[in-house]
Amino acid sequence: MNKTNQLLIALFLILFFACEQNNNSDEILPEFGSISGEINFSGTWPYTGEVLLTLNTQYPVTGPPAGFTYITSDSLSDNIYNYNFSNLSFRNYEALTVTYWPEGYITGGSNYSTIGIYEDSINVTQDIPEYLIDIDAVFN
Repeated sequence: MNKTNQLLIALFLILFFACEQNNNSDEILPEFGSISGEINFSGTWPYTGEVLLTLNTQYPVTGPPAGFTYITSDSLSDNIYNYNFSNLSFRNYEALTVTYWPEGYITGGSNYSTIGIYEDSINVTQDIPEYLIDIDAVFN
């Protein structure tokens, strides 16, 4: 075998092993996280006003929520509402709050009552991308 052929074979082997994929891990890491669960409502649902679920990056709340949804009595099944915040950035979330606004939601307003809360750090990461959190909400 001449030196040119040996050099081509060596070059081929170097390229082959350099381009080989690492198949040690078939795990695909998530790109986003989610927080979901059930809200169990008790008490009498009010005839007026709005109920709002918010996902907050700070608590007490000092800015806009990372996510929110309005909840109506029509969206309940046996007084339970299933929620899902998906496509969340990996970060720390401080609270989930369920609030009742008797006169309707007003940005920056303070005419609401907190009827349910999960106040604990929720650290959404690639290692723990999904959380299941249930909340009790009570109308007085």
